Amino acid sequence: IRPHHKVEQTRMQAAWAKEAGIEFMLNTTAIEINAAAIITVTISGSTCKKVASLKPPVPILGGSMHEDVCRKMSLMWGVQSMHIGKKETEEALFAEAIRVSKENGYIKNGDRVVIVAGVPLGKVGTTNMIRVMDVE
Repeated sequence: IRPHHKVEQTRMQAAWAKEAGIEFMLNTTAIEINAAAIITVTISGSTCKKVASLKPPVPILGGSMHEDVCRKMSLMWGVQSMHIGKKETEEALFAEAIRVSKENGYIKNGDRVVIVAGVPLGKVGTTNMIRVMDVE
């Protein structure tokens, strides 16, 4: 291996570890608060895939604005995929994800959920936020 390849490999490993850390923390949080579900809001489906690879003991609801991504997520371990409408703000997007989850019978009023997404919205590969929300 050439030296510059090792540097690039190390950078890739560091980037994966950073993102895997978020999904690990998400899993731990969901267990600690006895969450009814983990909701991933994703453009590409990669966040949902990482969460599913940890096989959390709570349902995973994968939300995306793209139908093709929803189809991919429906093949992932433990994931219920759902199509959510595009929104301009994170608050509106999370409200939409919760609304669609309730509509499909995955969660109900009084449940507590953990949402994971990337901010700023619309940028692939930015999974960097975990939020606990009570369903109203």
